[in-house]
Amino acid sequence: MSLISTTYADVTGFEGLYKVSSSGFVISLKKGVWNGKVMWTKEAHTMEGTLDKDGYSIVHLIDRDKNSHRKRVHRLVAEAFIPNPESKPEVNHIDEVKLHNEASNIEWATPKENSTHSNAVEFWIKDPDGNLHHGRNIKDFAHKRGLDATCLTRVINGDRYSHRKWKRALWSECH
Repeated sequence: MSLISTTYADVTGFEGLYKVSSSGFVISLKKGVWNGKVMWTKEAHTMEGTLDKDGYSIVHLIDRDKNSHRKRVHRLVAEAFIPNPESKPEVNHIDEVKLHNEASNIEWATPKENSTHSNAVEFWIKDPDGNLHHGRNIKDFAHKRGLDATCLTRVINGDRYSHRKWKRALWSECH
């Protein structure tokens, strides 16, 4: 990530309240806060995201009417920086790393494209005996070995420790 080449844009629907960066960060802008008794100033700051149930980074944004909205960071980045002339409904992480939300790593996709991409990414995994296996299609790899493709994807992405004793291979083991 290069902060020198980072650009910022208003978050759609939250103009003047939040900005999103091309590096994948959400900024809460300086604002006056009324707590019912006193008005005080809250300085601009980078928001700390949390993970949703699927492992994506989310932030909670408050609109001008004080309503809370849960937003996935990669979608905010895509809406701000990635043109979508075909009105594709989903956002795909090119490298399949759910927390890598830089504009250069995301693209708009159809559900089919998103699913195909997630099953066609190069990966390494260790079998129960510790042997390394290389693949490019998770779905086919899992099917040939009687494994569940969703569970195997979670292992490869680091969201799950193992699936039927198959474990994630560390980068240093593969290169």
